[in-house]
Amino acid sequence: AVFDFMFSEPKSPDFTPMVNKNELLYFADVCAGPGGFSEYILWRKQWRAKGFGFTLKGPNDFKLEDFFAGPPESFETHYGVNGVDGDGNVFDENNLKEFKRHVLDNTDGLGVHFMMADGGFTVEGQENIQEILSKQLYLCQFMFALHVVRPGGHFVCKLFDIFTPFSVGLIYLMYRAFERVCIHKPNTSRPANSERYIICKWKRQDAKAIANYLFEINCSLNELGFDKLGGVKSKIDINQIVPNEIIMQDSAFYNYIRNSNNLCG
Repeated sequence: AVFDFMFSEPKSPDFTPMVNKNELLYFADVCAGPGGFSEYILWRKQWRAKGFGFTLKGPNDFKLEDFFAGPPESFETHYGVNGVDGDGNVFDENNLKEFKRHVLDNTDGLGVHFMMADGGFTVEGQENIQEILSKQLYLCQFMFALHVVRPGGHFVCKLFDIFTPFSVGLIYLMYRAFERVCIHKPNTSRPANSERYIICKWKRQDAKAIANYLFEINCSLNELGFDKLGGVKSKIDINQIVPNEIIMQDSAFYNYIRNSNNLCG
């Protein structure tokens, strides 16, 4: 509601509906188990939407048996390599390739109208470095969006703190890949929690180079040997992906991120 229902009723920059009356609203839900975001969209759209879900196999997998908001044909799970038999590991670049292929094959090669991402893991006792532990998770969710969202589409993703150069660089790249970007903390999010959301509106036509760049960074992080909980054995890390001078030159972006951090703090 805060964003004028831009996900369930997406509009083009000229404010015309992005989805015609005889078309389905296509969406992707990544790192999303057990699936509350998708259930909400299906509750709003019923059979007029088709979702593609990707999440890690295990105790927090999609609970499709609890989906009562829409018909089962309206939501399809896919876990990357081997489809429904895959592992759903968002860090694996081969899983991205397979999920992207599946989404494009089922959306006439266009991609989804919007993507949601809600990844996270337990950081009990390490709350102050949650952002650092989550850096590759941030990266991969953004990477998935740039590969499966159609030009003109939207993206929303849960984040935590965004203090480090790595995180701010990721936000900057999304700022260049979409027409509009903002950081939002809903009233329903606990004030003591560092949780917030990045809202990205209208993906640009020329975002492919950024998508490829994020893919390369993820491959490099995988070579360094990060695990699913942010741990790494290597003494080498990637701490920055956009030079500080580039970010500082864009005073509108720099001031926005700084003010956002101060406001959330």
